Formats: sequence, C-alpha cells, structure tokens
Amino acid sequence: KKAIAEVDKKVKSLNAKAKRQGPNSRSITSDTYSAAMVKFLPEATKLSAVDEEGVRCAFNLLLHLAWNAYGDINASFKMSGYGGHESTYPLMDEKMMKIIE
Repeated sequence: KKAIAEVDKKVKSLNAKAKRQGPNSRSITSDTYSAAMVKFLPEATKLSAVDEEGVRCAFNLLLHLAWNAYGDINASFKMSGYGGHESTYPLMDEKMMKIIE
C-alpha cells in the first residue's frame, strides 16, 4: 500500500507538471512517466522475496506501474514520447515475468 501511495504521489506530481506545460512542450512525455515508474521496480523485487502475499503485492504494484507508465496521452499528442520508453518497458516486462514464474 505504501509503494502504491508513493507511485500515486509521483504520478500526481507529473500530471501537474504536464498540465502546466503547453501542448507543444516536450518536457513531460510518456518517456518521463515510464522512467519514473521504473524507479519503483526494486520495491517490487523486495515484496516478491517476502512470501506468497508479498508476491501478490508485487504483482499488484507492477500492474499499477504499468497503468501509470505512459502518462496522460490525452493531454497532448507529444505525450506519446520520443522512444525513451524502449529501455524502460522491457524492464517492467521482465520483472512481471519473474513474478509470474
């Protein structure tokens, strides 16, 4: 619950910055969101190492990260990013596969 609250806090902060930027700005994109979500992967690793309940919590955390990893694509067409997610999405995918196994 604590990790999800921290993710929500980060997403709220990014959303506020994205809202303040103009529609032609490139400062906050889905690349920014995915990079921010990857920083929570170590928490998923810690949770998965605890016990079966920890594995469930890690799985839920990863789903929450995935849901928030692309930002608000309705805010601007530039929110779709510029390819920076190509290095972060596979990290989240890999972690999810380890949890599932």
